[in-house]
Amino acid sequence: MIVLDTSVLVAALLGPAHLSDAIARRLGTERVVAPELVDIEATGLLDVLAREGTVSPEAAEHALRALATFPLERVSPAPLVARVWELRAELTAHDATFVALAESLGATLVTGDESLAKTAKTAAARCAVEVIG
Repeated sequence: MIVLDTSVLVAALLGPAHLSDAIARRLGTERVVAPELVDIEATGLLDVLAREGTVSPEAAEHALRALATFPLERVSPAPLVARVWELRAELTAHDATFVALAESLGATLVTGDESLAKTAKTAAARCAVEVIG
């Protein structure tokens, strides 16, 4: 089982041109979980990518439609609040939610964000963090 962060999810939603072989392999072989806030984060990231011209508005809209059917188990972050609070000195609440979920499930957090991976180590995250992209 893996906890997928927003950076990897958006790469997967944008399709093969944005999806590395490493991401594709992980998504094809693992149970994929994320906190429910991933949908809002993905929407925001797709908006930023479209506004800055990294992807076309049409590609962003297509990815947003694909989000609704992406094979991802969404988990309520409510039970994670205490751990998110404990991690606040090093991580944003959003990043801490992904870390706390991975910890609670005994899963690996898969991210495309090297900074998040380094900060999670500094914050003494109790989960493995894998950077792919």
